[in-house]
Amino acid sequence: MLYPGGRLPLKIFEQRYLEMTKACLRDDSPFGVCRIREGMEVGAPAVAEPVGCTCRIARWDMPHLGMFHLTALGERPF
Repeated sequence: MLYPGGRLPLKIFEQRYLEMTKACLRDDSPFGVCRIREGMEVGAPAVAEPVGCTCRIARWDMPHLGMFHLTALGERPF
């Protein structure tokens, strides 16, 4: 779980999240994080908790093509 002011280290390698990361970096836009209450992240749709936190990418590195290492900072609950 991420809270406002908290840090969240992420390793991004799935294509859908690579595209999201590129868009967030390009537009300096936030993204949202919430915990999965039931199910899995992949496969059938999961049930997410009704609250989460927006965050922005504070630091990033691309150690090799197709992989981002990010540090996201929590901003606001939603």
